[in-house]
Amino acid sequence: MIWLQLPFWNPLSNSPLHMIQSATPSCHGILNLVSTISCNYNTITRLLVLSNAVTSTLPVNTQVSFSVNSFLNPYNGVEKAGFQISTMEQTGTGIKDQSSILSITVSTFANLVNPLLSRADPVTTVNELSALTFTLSVNLPVDPDCRLRIYFPDDQPLTDDMLSSQGTNLFSSAYGLATLDLQSNFAEVAGCPNYVDSTTAM
Repeated sequence: MIWLQLPFWNPLSNSPLHMIQSATPSCHGILNLVSTISCNYNTITRLLVLSNAVTSTLPVNTQVSFSVNSFLNPYNGVEKAGFQISTMEQTGTGIKDQSSILSITVSTFANLVNPLLSRADPVTTVNELSALTFTLSVNLPVDPDCRLRIYFPDDQPLTDDMLSSQGTNLFSSAYGLATLDLQSNFAEVAGCPNYVDSTTAM
């Protein structure tokens, strides 16, 4: 019997969601396990229990692997820890082996919702300083102390003249311009004093 302990998907929320979205997800053995494994997820303990995964005793140090569907990927690229695998006696009592705390990271990100760029002042003269307004929405949770990174086009290089920023909602109490990278041509604005589930950002 294999136990997989999972964290909440959004642990800072007042209504946290589970990473496993089904009480009986589909589990399949990939290496040294049977092809179809009985799986049950307990929403109280956040334990995924895999039963009848082997037909006979495996030798010591045998590597195994399995897949689980109905898994909700993390909502940002920050490393998510809190996963732990244990092998149990068939009765479900007595831990035989237990991993250290494991983590996962996503590498493909969601698109911003309806990002808009507009002028914040009437200055339209070539090579003069002006102000821009960036408006966007997010449909995913946002953790405290987030950063908004804005890349500028190559023909509009940033300069040290960019000194400040102002924002609303997520950035209403903006900590200001956090990073100005002239070489990579991007600016980062610091915000998000608290966790939010989703909101208009700026």
